Amino acid sequence: MTNSKKMGWPVLIGLALAVSLLCASCGEATATTAGRPFSTSGVAASTVAATVGPVSRSTQAPAASVPTVAALAPTPIPPVTSGQARLATSTATISRTNGPPLVMTVELARTAQEQGTGLMGRTSLPDNTGMLFVFEQVGRVGFWMKDTPLALSIAFIDASGKIVDIQDMESFSETTHIPNTDYLYALEVSKGYFARVGVRPGDLFKFGN
Repeated sequence: MTNSKKMGWPVLIGLALAVSLLCASCGEATATTAGRPFSTSGVAASTVAATVGPVSRSTQAPAASVPTVAALAPTPIPPVTSGQARLATSTATISRTNGPPLVMTVELARTAQEQGTGLMGRTSLPDNTGMLFVFEQVGRVGFWMKDTPLALSIAFIDASGKIVDIQDMESFSETTHIPNTDYLYALEVSKGYFARVGVRPGDLFKFGN
């Protein structure tokens, strides 16, 4: 046992040196690992600042990742346009109580989109022309003049073709115009045209052949 103890000292010394080296290595690894969160945190802080707050050009994130003022701005309201393109036309005749029949050329607004746009944006409408709104069934749809720079007169016409009401409408007005009875057609012309040519309620309207 004595000999074994003497021979064990080198082994014990070697083990001690190995443990010492291992602990030193562990300390270096711990220090390196402990440094990573600080490095990562620094990068994260720089990225957040570049994205949200005012920063210098040197720390600013790439343009593709930074929201621009244009991207965040509200969509502007489009200006009044020149109106929808000329619609399909038809010949129309108004049988006047006082005077010969009046022949006109009318644009036919038949779809919901055509009727919703109407004469918005138009700045002129020659005499003997107008826009005829052809509805699928009788009713009382209201009209207004939003985004319409041209003042108009409107004739409401029932299913039999009789003009039941005529009203004048001022440009850009949001007043709703609606007759006191059901109708199937509405004919818009330049303001005052019906009065000038002697068209009045009770006259008969017909379009097409």
